[in-house]
Order: sequence, then structure tokens, then C-alpha cells
Amino acid sequence: MNEQAVSINNLNKIYDKKIILKNFSLKINWGQVATIFGPNGSGKSTLIRILGNITDYDQGDIYIQNRDFKVNNNNIRKTIGVVTHQTFLYDHLSVKENLKYYCQVFGISNYFANVSTAIEKFNLNKYRDTHVRKLSRGTQQRVALARATLHHPRILLLDEPDSGLDNDSLKILMDIIDQHKSSGGLALIATHNLEFGISVSDSLLILSDGQIAFSTNSNSTNKELFNYEYQKITKEKL
Repeated sequence: MNEQAVSINNLNKIYDKKIILKNFSLKINWGQVATIFGPNGSGKSTLIRILGNITDYDQGDIYIQNRDFKVNNNNIRKTIGVVTHQTFLYDHLSVKENLKYYCQVFGISNYFANVSTAIEKFNLNKYRDTHVRKLSRGTQQRVALARATLHHPRILLLDEPDSGLDNDSLKILMDIIDQHKSSGGLALIATHNLEFGISVSDSLLILSDGQIAFSTNSNSTNKELFNYEYQKITKEKL
């Protein structure tokens, strides 16, 4: 698909008198995976949170599926799945209970089948009745990914989704992203993991001071060159 899914124009975000995003613009089509790299504080997480309707922005225009983000906010939110540093899971509930709750939030009537499928897909069977507070960070991340994909969103927003995952779990994540792309969905990922980001993406961007400092197509990317650019930009911020 070449139809434009997300269009961001001159986005600005200021927090505590600090510019987080400055005249940021980006366009992503359906069936694409875009990954954003950058040093801490470059604006990666803020962008994910804005598109996920978790954080507001100050200026600029966002269109998703050709609909104004601010005008159609609630309807657009139903088409998005988000994973951030916050898992948005309830510690006192089990994995199964958390997923059942989010089925209700997403308006999924046949929650039993959807929860069972999600638990199987993310290899969570042995944790299904375990309270979230007793899980490792990596396992909590898998539950958060299951939560974010329960309602089969067309858009995935993933902020460091590989954080804490072992190799088997990372393979599951990469398969999920690939399946999502193949079905015509869109994924926007923020990560520090160059190998993971390059392997799953169509386009690669490096943010610095809330702006795109470098961008390229992953199909034509020389990994050594991209790593050089990434290290150069990152060191400049130290």
C-alpha cells in the first residue's frame, strides 16, 4: 500500500521551558515500519506519547488516515496500539485479568478467545494466572505488547519494545511487526538497538534536539555508515 497513513507537519512540544520537538515533520504510508533512534532527550518517546494520545502538543498538525488528530481524537485512538516505558498494566491483577480488562476497554465482546490468542502468541501460558507485580521486566513487556495488539490496531506505536526481552521474546516481537506490516499496518518504533531497528524497518531516522538529524531507507542502508552517523550525533549530545 502507498496510501499515506500518518502525516505530521511542523510539530512543536515544549516542556518545562525546554524544546522537546521543534518543527518536526514526518509522513508514513500504510505497510511501512519506521524506526527512530537518537540520544536520550531527543524527543523519541515524546513523539510516541503524542501520537498515542498520552501527551498533548503545543503547535503543528497531525493527520491520521486523513483525519485531523485533534478533531477525531477518540475515533483515531481506537485504531492505535501503544507500548511505552509505562506498561499500563495493573500490578494486582494477573496476566489474564489484565488482558480481559483491556478487552472490555477496547469493546471486544469475545474476550475469552482474544485473551487466549494473545497469551499463546506472546508465549505467556505459564504466567496467565500470575500477578503482574511478580513478573520480570521482560515478561511485563510481553504482556504490554499483548495488551497493545488485543484490538488488532492498524497503527502500532512502540517505544523501546525490545527493552528487557530475551532472544526468544525478541524473535516473537519481530515476527509480530513483520506480520503487522504484511497485513498493511503501520508501525513507528523508538529504540536504541540499532541491529533490531534496522532489521525490522523500511525507513530509519535519527533525532537530535527534537528534529530529524539524519534519515535513510533501510533497504539501501550501509549499517556501518548508519552506525557512524548515529554515534556521531549521539556523541555530540554528551
